[in-house]
Amino acid sequence: MTYEIVKKFMYRGMLCIIIKMNFDTETIAGLSKVNKLIKTSGVFHNGYVESSLKCSYHDLERHIKSVELTYSGHLSQIDHTLKDRWFLGFDTAHHWNLLHPNTQNAKAVEKTLKELCDEIISKGGIQKIYDDNVAEIIAEKL
Repeated sequence: MTYEIVKKFMYRGMLCIIIKMNFDTETIAGLSKVNKLIKTSGVFHNGYVESSLKCSYHDLERHIKSVELTYSGHLSQIDHTLKDRWFLGFDTAHHWNLLHPNTQNAKAVEKTLKELCDEIISKGGIQKIYDDNVAEIIAEKL
């Protein structure tokens, strides 16, 4: 599998990164049977936005509606200069995306990244979203 940063840009003060993923023949051969059925395209794009808080995407997914978050962590495996930064992101290699291939290109990923940034800002930032999620979990356990 190869990775390529297609675009880095700032949107509303947030660093966004689009990465092109290319599944080669070896990678596809190593996928599970289920993933082989789902993964028919060799190229797709992922979108990432820098997070001010080191948290799991699971801690935010309840409140983020613009996209299904599937990643949280560093991107140092793609660009060593990003090793001290934390990102939240999504990929486009899911069954739904394969049914809607127009969602897999860089232009569509950029649009979705901007929607994600707009949503984060409209909800008071990542720390506020995280705090709201924790408060809900605590309330559910009471």
